[in-house]
Amino acid sequence: MKVVGKINKYVKRPAIKQTDLYQYVEKHRHLLERVNCPIKIKCEQDLFDYEIVVQSLCTKQIIDDAFDMFRTEDDMYQYLDYNERRRLFSQDLKPQIATRPHCLDVDGNDIYLACYEPLINNWYTLDYQMVELKQHREHIDEAHVTKDTPFALYGKGVYRTKFSSLMLVFEDELGLVFYSKDFGTLYFYKKDTFQMILSITIKPKDYEEDIPLDILRLLTKCFLEQRDKDALMVMHKEGFIDDKIYKKLMKIVK
Repeated sequence: MKVVGKINKYVKRPAIKQTDLYQYVEKHRHLLERVNCPIKIKCEQDLFDYEIVVQSLCTKQIIDDAFDMFRTEDDMYQYLDYNERRRLFSQDLKPQIATRPHCLDVDGNDIYLACYEPLINNWYTLDYQMVELKQHREHIDEAHVTKDTPFALYGKGVYRTKFSSLMLVFEDELGLVFYSKDFGTLYFYKKDTFQMILSITIKPKDYEEDIPLDILRLLTKCFLEQRDKDALMVMHKEGFIDDKIYKKLMKIVK
């Protein structure tokens, strides 16, 4: 795939700090710092990993705020027993997290805080009063949160949910291919290890329209089958590369 290096040379992807995704992570840096999560973004994959942690911590903040409001604004709170508090808060919380990103653990339970183990997730989403216990609060505060935690706990499935802005465009027994709208790039991963083996920028940073899924899949198929000429023809037809670049690249594959 000699042409891939040349495509990445001529089709410029935006710098990491120029993307909306980077701005999203930076906007919520305080949440990462609050849980002592080391922050070092060296490459695009780092950014994808931090996105999942930030999404999780945003949901945690929603739940924390919801319980504070429940406790301070419900005049009957101090008169409710444990089970009543649990039942009423669950009713309040359910619509607030209904559209938040979540994945499943090995037991099929919903995980809304992918940067924490299932036990902590259950405390937050099923019985928040457990979070208030001193020993549980210490357990949460001592949890080691890094950009790698969601993958370590829940595997590559987290990237196939709304936790991630990556779009899955291809999958077989050997690999996965995702597309990032922020970078206009296809990312090729080994399926067993989720190791990124290749990235191909197909949309220049000044191209504003979204790429239809069928075009993404067509280009992915061309690259996987090493039909570089067909891939270039598609990119030219869709306006991702101009005539000058198209002619230069076609000379390589002829």
